[in-house]
Amino acid sequence: AYEFVKECKKYGKCMVATSCDLKSAEEALKRNGLFEFMDCIITTNEIGVNKENPKIYYASAEKLGMNIEDCYVFEDVLSAMKTANDAGFKVIATYFLDSLFNNVECNLDGLQYVYSCDDVEQPLIIETCFISDYL
Repeated sequence: AYEFVKECKKYGKCMVATSCDLKSAEEALKRNGLFEFMDCIITTNEIGVNKENPKIYYASAEKLGMNIEDCYVFEDVLSAMKTANDAGFKVIATYFLDSLFNNVECNLDGLQYVYSCDDVEQPLIIETCFISDYL
């Protein structure tokens, strides 16, 4: 993930929109060497609703000064993928071996599905905002 986020940062803005608390998110980003690439971090606690409400995604785009259609949301939780997708964001479904779902369940219109950062093609990241809790 380090090389992928580093590359994304060359072309656009990167942030984390997460359901974990701010301290945990910062620690995870620092532990993985990603903190320096983030323009900001926003939490569901800060917003006051979980990711089944699109408010965190809208707030993220606004915080970065980006249009929704220019943002990519990387998500590993199906309900959050649906929320972001329904709100008009481009959604990249990430996969973890211990995920409770698989790509068969992720049949949202326009959803792109990746098993690793290597699956994302370079043109995808140009002039985009990266909103994720993929820590």
